[in-house]
Amino acid sequence: MEGDGRVIAYPPIYEDTNRWGDLVYRVRLSDRTETFLFGDPLPWEEAQARVQEILRYGLRDGRYSARDFYFYPQHHNDVQLPRAVVDGRGLEDSYGQSCFGGVPASGEAIVGLPENFEGSNSKLRMMPCSHSFHEQCIFNWLRVSHICPLCRFPLPTEQQ
Repeated sequence: MEGDGRVIAYPPIYEDTNRWGDLVYRVRLSDRTETFLFGDPLPWEEAQARVQEILRYGLRDGRYSARDFYFYPQHHNDVQLPRAVVDGRGLEDSYGQSCFGGVPASGEAIVGLPENFEGSNSKLRMMPCSHSFHEQCIFNWLRVSHICPLCRFPLPTEQQ
């Protein structure tokens, strides 16, 4: 969490190998791709936490542009969602059936999202693309669309 009470949503972190076969972690920014090598392979959660820490310090030091990060208020009540979403009817009532992917994620995929408490006192859930959202917000979103609202990473649907 930043000092002004906002929570940071980081760009997606990808596992990859470099040309020597070492496990690296890559983050695509608007003007470049950053690559992180930690020596010994780490569990995914630990590697992700280290990369996020490096990105957080780089953001504060001015090495990274704020346009590559998403900041949202610490308290999800500060975020205004369409009334239909808050009431559980979904975004199709507000925006039409064809918007936002239109196909909900599978219940198993939604419930299986890991918890993430990075920089927040509230319960967050992390998508496979590394974006974290308030649990209630992302659960409501995924009942309407199977894609990440930030990067369009698809989750499995009931049909898949």
